[in-house]
Amino acid sequence: MIPGKDGSRPNFSPIEEKALELVSKHARSPNAHSQAEIETFRRQSEEHDSAIRSAERFNALSRRVKTTTPGFFQSAALRMELILVRTLGKPLVLGTSVAAALLLAWILPQLDAPSIVEHAALASPPTKVEQYRTRNRQQDTIVLTDGSTVWLGWRTEIEVAFSSTHRRVTLRRGVAAFDVISDALRPFIVSADGTQTRVTGTEFIVDARRGNQVEVSVLEGQVEVRSPEDQLATLGPTDTVQVVGEKLMPIAMRSIEEMGQWRDGMLIFNDHPIVDAIEDLEPFTRFRIDTTAISGHGGLVSGVFFIDQADEALFTVLESHRLRAKDSGRNTLILQDVRKQPK
Repeated sequence: MIPGKDGSRPNFSPIEEKALELVSKHARSPNAHSQAEIETFRRQSEEHDSAIRSAERFNALSRRVKTTTPGFFQSAALRMELILVRTLGKPLVLGTSVAAALLLAWILPQLDAPSIVEHAALASPPTKVEQYRTRNRQQDTIVLTDGSTVWLGWRTEIEVAFSSTHRRVTLRRGVAAFDVISDALRPFIVSADGTQTRVTGTEFIVDARRGNQVEVSVLEGQVEVRSPEDQLATLGPTDTVQVVGEKLMPIAMRSIEEMGQWRDGMLIFNDHPIVDAIEDLEPFTRFRIDTTAISGHGGLVSGVFFIDQADEALFTVLESHRLRAKDSGRNTLILQDVRKQPK
């Protein structure tokens, strides 16, 4: 069997065409008559017998590729095997290393090398999906099946989907810190509002508490952050980056002391912009806080604040920066700058 010019269908000899017709007919509606036709055809000559065997192999492989939902490499292996049958007229028995080399030689020109695992992750369904969530004023620590640890902040929800080819976590809301066990064959990917953070083993935080904004901070190791617009940033220790809407912002630096201290019941600010500090405090208070009117405030906040005293911490920050909180009902505070109020 020789591949056609377009590579999509082989050109068969008359004997091969007839063999494939008989085998396909029997596959669609197997019965004694169709089986007898195959046997009669097979006994005519060695060439007829070889054509039937190749047709049976070709038909079986075609069905497997079309009807199963294998992982990427399994599907690729089937298609490679099918190409060999089409090209050579019979299956080729190869050593494992030779088969693997041929398979990779066929795959690599079609994919960027870094994308191979990602394609496999998409093609291979997860073996197990689990969900975890915390309520208001609740934190939790989870050890995943691979040994990685996840710390969930207040009002946080994640979905974990692990398979033999990938480890994927979806942060649906809130903030989570990750200490990932290294596994080069199974990248660890955290998705939050279209932003993807990819690692093999490291410690980092993903914060999705602020509407259409996702922030990623690295405590140890290195991570890749990809925005919904497909912009890419590589972060190292103390690096932090925000994705606002779909746009990747410039990388900034924060002290290790500021990152992830909520796990120990504290928030630590070192000259932190006041609006950001208040928004960091908000999830731990009993209020919803509107900072729109103070968005241009240039104040900076430094200090150690305890999460279980977040309400008191909030009002301390407001007072020290001459900000007023107007109660608009339903535990919502609208912040105003006293300095800009008419006398």
